[in-house]
Amino acid sequence: MSLPPLSQCRSPPTTARSIFSKPATSHCCSTACPITSGSTLPSNVQARAGNGVQTDLSIRGTTFEQTLVLVNGFRLNDPESGHLNLDIPLPLEAISRIDVLHGSGSTFYGSDTIGGAVNLITAQPAAASVFTKAGFGSYGAEEQHLQADYTTKRLAEQFTGSRDTSDGFIQDRGYHANALASETWLRTKPGTTDVLLAG
Repeated sequence: MSLPPLSQCRSPPTTARSIFSKPATSHCCSTACPITSGSTLPSNVQARAGNGVQTDLSIRGTTFEQTLVLVNGFRLNDPESGHLNLDIPLPLEAISRIDVLHGSGSTFYGSDTIGGAVNLITAQPAAASVFTKAGFGSYGAEEQHLQADYTTKRLAEQFTGSRDTSDGFIQDRGYHANALASETWLRTKPGTTDVLLAG
């Protein structure tokens, strides 16, 4: 179930802002993501490995249980613990914009948003394109990223994938993070249908 837009709140939220917006012609993996690199957002990011593996986000001095992470308005937080709330099921390449709602108005989304809510937003591709990126490093570190966009008058498709792996700097510290997403937009007279499959 998607949450209603913020404009339907009885009292408007105190502060909402977009902290990242990717131009239509750029790719997210060539731009630093403000959640994980120095942004002006008063946040605390705790990662247990590289590349955002097992990562928690908290805002304005709260805990990860009090910070809600959404993708296109859908909740991602674990309903039992809220733990590892930045283990998102889609690659960073698929994210077009990051909106942050902080302050007392964010509690409109429930008690787990006392610190705020972070909404990761995808967007339709503007043109057909293919983008790839690969990297290798010490301790068996490897990364591969892919973004393929296709668009016509009535249909748009974006396919993104990422693979990040490392053996770790000592035994039992390795990780494997894989993400794959396919999003389709179908434009018809009544409106646009958006189907996002991620895992």
